[in-house]
Amino acid sequence: MGNLFIEDVQEKLDSYHWDMLPSQSRICFPIIYRLNVKMRIGLQFPGIIIDKSLIIDGHHRYIASKLVNVPIDKYPGIRPSNHHLYTWKDVQLIAEDWDTPEKLNFLTGKMHSIMCIQ
Repeated sequence: MGNLFIEDVQEKLDSYHWDMLPSQSRICFPIIYRLNVKMRIGLQFPGIIIDKSLIIDGHHRYIASKLVNVPIDKYPGIRPSNHHLYTWKDVQLIAEDWDTPEKLNFLTGKMHSIMCIQ
């Protein structure tokens, strides 16, 4: 897959037979796009957390790994009571980038603080 477009990914979400189910109804397309590019060049990412066939954590990594046909590890977890059950047809891809510079700076600062404490 050369270029990745939001419409193509939405179509895959709606029509592809996925082996896992989502527990969120909104997914950030720019994050999937970046993960897709990185996975295509061979970067590896942490596995996803699942409860049976429900994704608890790792929706973006799961979708990107399926798009590039790269396996991703799955680790067992416990479904929190506030996680809802959805189908992939319920999932809406969002064009807005959730990784804003402010959020990245905040997370980078938090990680720096954690590393300095250790």
